[in-house]
Amino acid sequence: MKAIKKMMALMLSVILCVSVTGCGSKTKQAVIGTWESTFDLSNEVGEDYLEYVGDIGFFMDFQLTFAEDGTCVMTVGIKDAEDYKAKAYEHATNYFRSAVEDELQKACDESGITLEELYAAYEVADLDEYLTEVADVSIDELVNNEITSTIDGAVKMCEDEGFTGTYTVAGDTVSISRDGELYQTCTYNAEADTLILYAEKGEDEAFATEDALTMTRVQ
Repeated sequence: MKAIKKMMALMLSVILCVSVTGCGSKTKQAVIGTWESTFDLSNEVGEDYLEYVGDIGFFMDFQLTFAEDGTCVMTVGIKDAEDYKAKAYEHATNYFRSAVEDELQKACDESGITLEELYAAYEVADLDEYLTEVADVSIDELVNNEITSTIDGAVKMCEDEGFTGTYTVAGDTVSISRDGELYQTCTYNAEADTLILYAEKGEDEAFATEDALTMTRVQ
């Protein structure tokens, strides 16, 4: 009787092992290829920044490629970075000019003079010339430097997030390693044919601040 129980237990363990291995093999074949997703950074940069540059959409593109040999490549970038920079620059320039003019007008009101009288005293025609005269910098230069620094910094940050690593599959879970250490995990949803990418610490910590990142297959 004991021998039969041992044999049944052994057979069960073999069946389970084969089943899990089979599922992992199917998942690996299913995930091979390129996946992509876009994450909206607008909620991450803060209301003050959005008021400054405008709520024009600030998106981060992710692309994850799994190869048959067990390697994977992650690339990250700012979506349409140059177009975003141009739109942000236009809105920020108008916003900054209006804000400076309002503050300058308040200062003039407190001093009992008009803006025109202030400009005349400095022999300038407008706000840009006034700032160039008193601060040796124009609004265009101030905004351009800040926007360029912010966007170029974001692009560089994204580039640094990209990497080439390896992956393993167990059941419907894909474990991604970077520099030989576990970095991120994905869950493959066969029914929806999607990948759910979790934060670097796994499922316990969702991607970014709220949601895991859902990736779809590149057709």
